[in-house]
Amino acid sequence: MDDSTAHSPGSSQAISFLADIRFHRVLWLPPSPENGRPSSLRVTYSDLGAQDGEVLLVCGGLYGSRYTLAQADKLAKKRGVRLITPDKPGVGGTEPVDINQKVKAWFDIVQALVKRLDLKHVAFLGHSSGAIYILNSLLHLRHLMHQTRPYAALFTPWVLPSHSEAATPAIASMLPNWAIHKWYETSHFLSRNDITPNLGPSTARPGVKMDTDGMTKAIDEKIMEYALLEDVEGVCQEALFCLKRGGESAWGSWRDYDEYIPLLKQQESGRGGASKIELDVFLAETDNSSGERGSQWFDGLWKGEAGDWIRYSSSTVPGTTHETIMRMESGALGSVFERITTA
Repeated sequence: MDDSTAHSPGSSQAISFLADIRFHRVLWLPPSPENGRPSSLRVTYSDLGAQDGEVLLVCGGLYGSRYTLAQADKLAKKRGVRLITPDKPGVGGTEPVDINQKVKAWFDIVQALVKRLDLKHVAFLGHSSGAIYILNSLLHLRHLMHQTRPYAALFTPWVLPSHSEAATPAIASMLPNWAIHKWYETSHFLSRNDITPNLGPSTARPGVKMDTDGMTKAIDEKIMEYALLEDVEGVCQEALFCLKRGGESAWGSWRDYDEYIPLLKQQESGRGGASKIELDVFLAETDNSSGERGSQWFDGLWKGEAGDWIRYSSSTVPGTTHETIMRMESGALGSVFERITTA
């Protein structure tokens, strides 16, 4: 970046925006020996949008950064949504945990945030591998959801290469663990799309104007710069987690989505007259990570089991990719905000 760009008005405004304390919240979790975590855990998170709004707890994808939905701050304020996004373990300022403790650490983080921020209830959003954590939340943190409008959204949920046949994940699945670490350190995987998935290049939905103003670009560049100054080792571990290179229980009490859905169905069917979970799934028009075939497989599983125990809906968002589906101009994120704020 040259001096003129570094000192441009847009760059100065971006620095001020990202320096806001809302992006740099810190939470300390006490030791949890029962969850395999003998020491305390430092967690960093962002708290954006309307502070008195409906809470949307966000679990990002491969990178899993607290900056993931930085550009959604303005829209969230307008729609009355509070966005809380923790850094995943080993990313940003959140300390790492063992690969087999990642889901349990997520449970601890969510419950600690609910207590610290005195939240009455939460809705959940997961992008890519974040879907694994959010689906586990529906099983184990159901009590934290709204009593009459329990809601969760998944964006391009991660699907194993054995189902997706996507080239890049398939290649990664054949590599030994040390090679995956090296690959992610030296490849383009740590690109702007990973760190700011809502800002990466994409084809806009027909009739939607791309947001390319100077401020947006400046924030994009600063997020990239700041994120790479912090810890990124967790990205390599998350890649291994996605490929199930941990133990059999790394994803929780289920090995794949075809085992998960019956577990949730059994739980929800046993709740009697309780309000049904609303689960919205947003699929990309082009997906080189989960693959078109993988997305169809995932969607087909849910549609095959959906019934009066859940309100399941899926849609393909035109002009989007796995990494860019949460961009503001796609409209998908805005529809999520509308869902959780509409009685």
